[in-house]
Amino acid sequence: MFYIFHLFRHKLNLSICLKLQVLIQPSILELQWQVPALPDVTPEG
Repeated sequence: MFYIFHLFRHKLNLSICLKLQVLIQPSILELQWQVPALPDVTPEG
């Protein structure tokens, strides 16, 4: 019984991690898009 509960908890943690990754990944992609755009805004030399 305890073993099944442990397995279930592990699966729950895994799904939470996946959901967090799905939530975090778009914001990382947005940051990657914004970073190359920064040097274009600043006038060069």
